[in-house]
Amino acid sequence: MMMAEVPGSGIADLTVLPELTEKQEAVLVYVKDFYLDHRHFPTLREMAGNFEVSPNAIAQQIHALDRKGYVKRIPGGKRNLRLTQLGIEKLSMIGQTVGAQMSLLDGLGE
Repeated sequence: MMMAEVPGSGIADLTVLPELTEKQEAVLVYVKDFYLDHRHFPTLREMAGNFEVSPNAIAQQIHALDRKGYVKRIPGGKRNLRLTQLGIEKLSMIGQTVGAQMSLLDGLGE
């Protein structure tokens, strides 16, 4: 995440969120939608089945999302993926409807 100043605006510390690839955006949206539908997060296998790719391919996308701060993985357990507040903000920025229950997710399961 970068901080920048908008020239001539007097606004400092503007947060610029890391860019997502098309695949990363699709995975992030899928994680959100899956949670809203099932009230728990998907496993790698469930995500791989949805996108018709290997679990390793999904793991690479999740790793990239984790590195960018949009998701985090909680050690142990099958459903150890969580959206972060940054991930929820990014979803809102890309036009995804984020319900009130999503704002309570950051830190869930720690």
